[in-house]
Formats: sequence, structure tokens, C-alpha cells
Amino acid sequence: MIDNQWPSYASSLNVDALDFSINESLVNEIEQFFRNKYHFPVVLFPSARASISTILSAHGIHRGNMVYAPKFSSHCVWDLITRYSNPSISVLDSTVAVISHKWGSVTNLGMNGETMPQLIIEDSVDSFMLDNLSLFPNKGQYEILSLPKILGTLSGGIVICKDEYYYEKLKNERAVLLDLNFSKQQSTLKAQKNILWMDNEYKNRSLSNFELQIIKNKLDDWVKWQDILLERYSKVKYLAEYKLEAFRIPPVIFIQKNIEGLMRRNFDIHQNANHPNYIEGCLFPIHLGIEQDEFEFNLTKIQEN
Repeated sequence: MIDNQWPSYASSLNVDALDFSINESLVNEIEQFFRNKYHFPVVLFPSARASISTILSAHGIHRGNMVYAPKFSSHCVWDLITRYSNPSISVLDSTVAVISHKWGSVTNLGMNGETMPQLIIEDSVDSFMLDNLSLFPNKGQYEILSLPKILGTLSGGIVICKDEYYYEKLKNERAVLLDLNFSKQQSTLKAQKNILWMDNEYKNRSLSNFELQIIKNKLDDWVKWQDILLERYSKVKYLAEYKLEAFRIPPVIFIQKNIEGLMRRNFDIHQNANHPNYIEGCLFPIHLGIEQDEFEFNLTKIQEN
């Protein structure tokens, strides 16, 4: 079954013709777009997973530390955590908590007097955030957004920072790592010939002008995408049997039904990291990778079920 929980980018690429130099002005323009929107400092990375690994590095996280992520997290999350630390599915014994707010939901840390993790990363993954009103629900230091999962770009992840010191530190670490990985990335991509970047890299690399321009073009149409999503969301939000946040538009609606043709996944219906309750259900996609006809067809099928 096709993984349609997020939009995807597909294109036939002539890798030899791509410009792999780093366009700093375009990076700055993309970062400024999100800074203006959310009113916090923003750092652009090649991917959301690369941004989390850089945060762990900037805070000196090492193999002696436990880092929490929820059950059923993707392989790329576990991959980057295990390269820097020891993974855990318990918040209580963790130095760092990566709290997942996927599919437009908000997961509470769920601590009742227990020792809080020293570092909280709010991984909002795929939420189309309308403004900054629902940022940092657990008073975390960072909020992460994945641009491919929101806009269907080829790459790109942003970190929304609370702290100016660590904002500057992340910018500096990104600059160093981009320089170190530039020549390696260029040769690797030219050898591949078929794709730009679709493996489970956890480190930074070069963001080509091609990738940056895709992001920029999507941001130019942000209002259009927002209007489409809001219109779809208004038709289906009643289907959700869990709490959805007013200022986060999800890419899918989790439904506790078995609908033929729709992906099945597990979801913490308690939305509580310390006391989760996972149930299985279907994902009804409403994101920008779904054509309007398919959206209406799936909605009719769900309503008739």
C-alpha cells in the first residue's frame, strides 16, 4: 500500500545539471518567512531529522544519556537518536524528550511531579501551523517542522528556537557541517543519477539551489495551500475521535475504523507521553498531495461505512 500519510515530491532530475552551491540569500529568505510568521528565530536544515541531530550535538548529548521518543516512531527517528545517545520509550528516565505531535495532535508530557527531562524537543512534524499560538505546548526549547510532510517539498526542516544563544549555536553548527559535507554530497549525488536525496541521512549536507527553489516556490503559494487545507479540514474534523488543536491543520485524520484502501497506523488516543494508550485505525489523507477528486471519494466512502 502506498504511504499517503504525507504529500510527496516526485520529479525526473538531471543530477549533473544541478547547482550544488549553497545560496545563502535564499536560505535567509526562507528562514525569514517562518520568523515573520511565528515570531521566533528559525534555522533551516536539510531535513527535520538533521535538525534534531544537530540539537543533540549542540547540547552535548552523548551515549550516557537516554533520549525518549514514542513507540511506533519512524526508523529515521531511532536512527538519529542511537547515533548520539541511548533510545528510550519512557519519559521518566530520559535526559531528552522528543515529543511527537504528529497528525495535527498535541501530546502532553504527562508529568505529575516526576523529574522533567532536561531538554524537550517538540516535534510537530507535519502540522500546518497557522500561527504561533500553539507552539511549545510542553514549554519545550525547540519546535520542529518537516517541510516535505507539510508542503510536499523534496527536503527541508525548520527549527523554531526559543533561546537566542542556541539559535546562534545551531546556525554555526549548520554552517560548519554544510561545508564539511559539500564535496562528499556532490560526488554522492552525481553517482546516484536518479534521485536527489531520499535515504535516512541523519547529518547535515548541502541544500542545493534546486531544493531551495522548490521550498521558496511552495512558500510563495502558502496562502493558497492554507485555504485548500482549511476548506478540507472543515469538512472532516468531526470524524476525529481525539483532540485536535485549533491552530494546527493535520495532513491526515486518524479514524477508528477499517476502511479499505486507507493506511492503518497506531495512535496514542490519550495524547500523553507518560501514560499512552495506542489504538489502531485508518488515516484519511487531506494534505496537498491528494487531488480533490480523491479527497471527495474517500470522504464519501467513510461516510457510507
